[in-house]
Amino acid sequence: MDRMEHLDPLALAAFQDGGLTSGERASAETHLAVCAACRDRLGAQIRAAAGREAEGDEGRRAGGGFAGAIRPDREMRRELLVAAAFGAVLVGAGLWWAADRAAPERGASVQERAAIPRETDSAPAPAAPSAADRELAAGERDRRAADRAAEPSPAEDVESELLALRGGARRVDGKTFRLEGDQWVDDAWTAPPGRPPLSLVRGTDAWRAALAERPALARYAEVGPRVLVVLDSLAFRILPAP
Repeated sequence: MDRMEHLDPLALAAFQDGGLTSGERASAETHLAVCAACRDRLGAQIRAAAGREAEGDEGRRAGGGFAGAIRPDREMRRELLVAAAFGAVLVGAGLWWAADRAAPERGASVQERAAIPRETDSAPAPAAPSAADRELAAGERDRRAADRAAEPSPAEDVESELLALRGGARRVDGKTFRLEGDQWVDDAWTAPPGRPPLSLVRGTDAWRAALAERPALARYAEVGPRVLVVLDSLAFRILPAP
């Protein structure tokens, strides 16, 4: 640790008498704020000067007369300077004490500062979504996906209309449906023995569950009121709502 350099006696005397420039005085006050030894020496000089002034006053009073009772203006200025210097020392000591108290907080680690409670720390954290909320959000996503899948492109609309004009056929997403009786039948449909199509009535829970698993069903359901479609090797008969 570097050794602190103290103010020499001449600098202390000039500080006491007001003989320093503003910059020198500011530097001396900064040093006095942190150096107890120099503050003690300055205090001793101030007390010694006050003792000499008291002795002079006693001598002048002992001499008697009006002239002896009047002190020169220079002595009065010196007393004022002494009082001002002592006041500056006290102010500097107070600033040093405040800086010393604040130093531990400035030097605290990030973890220690993080441990200090803040007003924002008391704000409650947002609650996690419940299982019902997550299920509702998933259903909404499935519904939107089904709506998007059900939207035909312009080219498919034109192709479907041309097929309908040629012989009662419609084409959707690469599949061709032909009108047989009162229902539209997927060309991929062949009646397998023992495996009838799964009937789905629009608007029912079974219909919504099937849409959530296979959103493309909504697109094929737009072919007509009754549709027989093969999807993922399974046959579905889509029926109108009751």
